[in-house]
Amino acid sequence: MDLPPRIAALARLLRKDLSDIKKAIQDQHRAKHDTKGATQNKENSPQNLVVSTASDKHFIAEVRPNDPQGVAAQRSIKIATWFMAWSAFFAFIAASVYAGIAASQLCEMRKATSATQRAARAAEISADATYSQIRPWLKIDSVGLRKSVEPIKTLTFVPSPIGAMPELQFNVAVSNVGHTVAQEVHVSPELFSAKFNSNTWAAVVTQEEGRFCDSVLTWSANGAMSEVFPSDSPKTWGMGVNSTNRVATDSAAALIVCVSYKGIAKRSQTQAWFGLYENNSVFIKPGIDVDAASLRLIRVETGDHAY
Repeated sequence: MDLPPRIAALARLLRKDLSDIKKAIQDQHRAKHDTKGATQNKENSPQNLVVSTASDKHFIAEVRPNDPQGVAAQRSIKIATWFMAWSAFFAFIAASVYAGIAASQLCEMRKATSATQRAARAAEISADATYSQIRPWLKIDSVGLRKSVEPIKTLTFVPSPIGAMPELQFNVAVSNVGHTVAQEVHVSPELFSAKFNSNTWAAVVTQEEGRFCDSVLTWSANGAMSEVFPSDSPKTWGMGVNSTNRVATDSAAALIVCVSYKGIAKRSQTQAWFGLYENNSVFIKPGIDVDAASLRLIRVETGDHAY
């Protein structure tokens, strides 16, 4: 376990002081023995044999029989060693207590953070619930094909450098089923065409619907936007839209409609898409202009989204 900085510094200071004490005792003891070295080296009696004593890992004390100063030095060393061991033990206890207090404080902080997050989420849910009671809600009531007005057909193919591009004429009816006025209302259509696969077509168009509608959510119509009040009858837009993709012989087409608007607090949107059928076929004949009588728009309910 890592010691707190202050306790670790205190422990290092104690170890240094104890090491200095040991070294001073050892140096003093050896100095006294050095002065008697010549005489002791000449004597070889059993009473004067050197006896090794236990020592710690830092140094060894030499004590001769009947040497009070050596015994005292050994005792001082043992006391210093025990003092150092007990100091380390108490430092460990202090660190453990500190760690326990820190862990307890961390636990309390986590509880407080969790409570704050729950309160914030509850406040957000409450605010959303309140806003849903007073916000506008725009509904796409219907999308219908416009009859041909010569020389323009309901479905017309317009020449371009990459081939004939389809253009569709239609009407969109929108009503406000909410509680307050919808501001900055604008309708954004897309005529999407791609190679048809019965297993993936709906998913492909729904994915394109999400991409396109997200891209026009904050689009500005430069003054052409409208307001729709809850008491208004359905508001109708007559529109025409060009496809950005060339229609091939195996292509199908879908009309995507995004109605974006602003409420009291934020922008909202209603989305829908419709399959375009020619003579009850999902395949659109490229390059052939068609009147409304030969076309149908069928709403796909899985493409209805509103937020």
